[in-house]
Amino acid sequence: MRKIFFVLILTQFLFYFSCPSHLPNSITLNVPYLMVTDVDYCAVSCIQMWAWYDGNVSVTQNDIVNRVGNAPLYPNQVLLGVRVFTRSIGYLCEHYANEYYQDEELSMSVAAALDGRPSIIPVKNGTHAIISIGYKFHFDSEGRPIADYIYYHDPAYGPGYSLGAATFKAFEFTPANGWYRIILDNYYYVGQGRSGYQEFLSRGGTYYGGPRDYRPVL
Repeated sequence: MRKIFFVLILTQFLFYFSCPSHLPNSITLNVPYLMVTDVDYCAVSCIQMWAWYDGNVSVTQNDIVNRVGNAPLYPNQVLLGVRVFTRSIGYLCEHYANEYYQDEELSMSVAAALDGRPSIIPVKNGTHAIISIGYKFHFDSEGRPIADYIYYHDPAYGPGYSLGAATFKAFEFTPANGWYRIILDNYYYVGQGRSGYQEFLSRGGTYYGGPRDYRPVL
C-alpha cells in the first residue's frame, strides 16, 4: 500500500512540474503602494514602488526626478529610473500598435509576474502609468488557460486594483503615438511572453479570455 501511495504521489509531482501549460490560478506580488506626491508623478511613483519592492526603501520620488529628469516622464526616462533605483536590468519593449502586439506585450507582463517581477505599463494613450502586480486565471472546460483579471497599483487612484483583462485591453492599455510600450525587469520576459502567447494560441486560448476570435464586449 505504501509503495502504491508513493507511486501516486510521485506521478502527480512529475505531472505538475512537467506540464508546460500549468499556471497558478492567481498571483499577486507584494509590491508596496506609494501614491504620487505630485500630479505628474505617476510613472515616478511606479518606479518608487518597484524600488521599494526590491528593498530600496530610502528612495523618494524627488530622488527619482532629480536623477532621470522632469515629470511627466517619457519611456526612456522611466527605463533609466528602473535601472538606477531597482535591482532590475530594465528593458523597454515597444511595438507598433496592433492587436497581436498588444496581446504579446501583455503576455510579457504575465511572464514577469509569474516570475515574481512587476512591470510598468503606460496606459490611456501614454498619459498615465500603472505598475502590474499580478493576474488571475481560470481554465476552461477544454483546459485552456484564460486570464480573468489584471492586478495593479494605480499611483494616482489607489492600491490593489483589479480589472477584467479584456476591459484592460480595450480601455486602458491603449497605444501612445502609435506604439505599445511596457517596461520589464529584463529581456528574458520578452522571450517568455512570446513563447507563452504562442503556446496559448496553439491551444485555442489566450491570456485575455476566450478563443482566438474573441473580441471584448465594449
